[in-house]
Amino acid sequence: MEKTPQNAASAKPAAPLSGFQLVKVDDRNRVAIPARFLDGLRALAGSGDSKSDLEVVVAFDLLGKVGVFPKNVHEEMVAQIEGDDGAGNLHVTGVLGVLRGATESQTLDGQARVRIPTLFGRSRGLVGEIVVMGVGRHLQLLSLSDWDAAVAEYDAYVRERRLAESRRSFGGGRDTGLAGPA
Repeated sequence: MEKTPQNAASAKPAAPLSGFQLVKVDDRNRVAIPARFLDGLRALAGSGDSKSDLEVVVAFDLLGKVGVFPKNVHEEMVAQIEGDDGAGNLHVTGVLGVLRGATESQTLDGQARVRIPTLFGRSRGLVGEIVVMGVGRHLQLLSLSDWDAAVAEYDAYVRERRLAESRRSFGGGRDTGLAGPA
């Protein structure tokens, strides 16, 4: 059934993009979007036909990583920030300047490649092998060093959660008066 304005509200929402894959940046700063993400990007863009052109925006996301967004998702994000935070806030004005200005609209080529703008690639170390990671409604492009840092941060979080849980289990959530290692 075609998606029309009448039934658009009842359409099933697109599944979030998740997972990751190691890919290579070619000598022309292009990266092929892994097939595992293409259907999700098309669904988010409202373009279910796998043969149709997929318009994306390459831009910094709100975490400062290089993102590949379906064009409509990027436009919604900018509009939401404008609406939520109001005009006149200098921080918001700066964020919106980056979200609007540091962007490049592209159409994926026949091999589902996107070009990483030179300044983005240079400033974020996106050369050689990189990681493409699905983060909900867009993809992040991460250098291997950024990937390693993210994994280390996650590992530290998990260790802290396990330690907190074992303390609760051992002491019943109370201070037992037992000192840990110094």
